[in-house]
Amino acid sequence: MLKKIIIFGLLFSICFNIFADDEEIIMPKNVISTEGLIINSLLVSAMIREFAIITAFQYERQIMKKFSLGSRVEMFYFGEDMINFSAEVHARYYPSSDVFFLNGILGYAAFLHSFEMDAQRSLTNYFLIGAKIGWRIDFGKPGGFVLEPSFGYTLAFGKTINAIDDDYEWYIFTNEFMNALIRNMVGGPKVSICLGYRF
Repeated sequence: MLKKIIIFGLLFSICFNIFADDEEIIMPKNVISTEGLIINSLLVSAMIREFAIITAFQYERQIMKKFSLGSRVEMFYFGEDMINFSAEVHARYYPSSDVFFLNGILGYAAFLHSFEMDAQRSLTNYFLIGAKIGWRIDFGKPGGFVLEPSFGYTLAFGKTINAIDDDYEWYIFTNEFMNALIRNMVGGPKVSICLGYRF
């Protein structure tokens, strides 16, 4: 009887370990999500006194237990006079679990803008580099809906392709002011809430 109990215990332990290993293998490795940059949208809307939308779509692939890679596309709409598009590559590190993360950012942004006093438009190209911290809250482990609040900062380095005549000092001043403003809208601090699905 004792031998049967020992054998049963060993078999149970082996089966349990196999099941645990299988569960580890089938853990979801993909996350697709959409992001509304709430704080930025409200601030920009108040700044330019026009309705602004800032949103993004993101894909993340878990490469290792504590490391993932992702891509992100962001779109800004600040009325007809200000439109921005950016594409980014993200590297994410989870120090102790799959909840808290550190995120590195490299990307490119193109900003099209015009001035009220002139119908011509200017195109600004930016190189983006930044970082953020956040939390991934999984509502349906393993997998299902996830919520990701995060805070970060992005630096934008760029050059304007200007269609406005630089002979006018007022235009020069306006261009410099707009470039500084755009750099802070494309870059700067960002607080966001991301909703996605893990599978």
